[in-house]
Order: sequence, then structure tokens, then C-alpha cells
Amino acid sequence: MSDYSIADVALYSYTHVAHQGGFDLAAYANVNRWLDAVANQPGHIDIEARSW
Repeated sequence: MSDYSIADVALYSYTHVAHQGGFDLAAYANVNRWLDAVANQPGHIDIEARSW
């Protein structure tokens, strides 16, 4: 992913947990590729990895 933007950050925050709200994104291959691309950006920290 070459042009990572604030829009990616904003949309990723809810889209990557859509399954928790009952939304199945399995049929959306492009969305899943995009989620993977965002998650693989340098410096990405998974919210589950954070210690509160």
C-alpha cells in the first residue's frame, strides 16, 4: 500500500472489527485485502497488543 491516508486510519478502526457487530465481510475480498494492507503498514500496532 503506497498511499496510506487518514481515511485509511478512520475507516480501518471500525471495519477491522465489523465481525464483532455481526457483519460478515468474508464475501468482500477487496475489503479484506485492504484490511491486511493497512495492518501490515510499518508501525501498525494492533489494539490487542496494547497493555492498558
